[in-house]
Amino acid sequence: MEKSTAPIGLRLTNQLTNRFFELKFFSVANFGREKMGQSIFTDTSISRNHCMIKLVKNDYWVIDVGSTFGTFVESDGEEKECKSLVQLQNGSILKLAKVPFLVEYIY
Repeated sequence: MEKSTAPIGLRLTNQLTNRFFELKFFSVANFGREKMGQSIFTDTSISRNHCMIKLVKNDYWVIDVGSTFGTFVESDGEEKECKSLVQLQNGSILKLAKVPFLVEYIY
């Protein structure tokens, strides 16, 4: 099924705690304990400035911004390190250090 509209945001669900948060109506978002606060990212393996997610042509992409333990995307059984922009697909797993988040596009 082809996407007819751009997503309005993302829902990220922490796979360890089952807590989620939604980001809506953004084109660029910076992630990390300093940016998002301790209430969302409580694991100290997540850096203060960890990664950036941006909307490009109706898809979200992620890149690590110098985190200590890395940013990874698992999709279709393959894990990619995000040293350059990596596409976040609906249903993929975004790993900030060792913390996995289920990625869901919001339309």
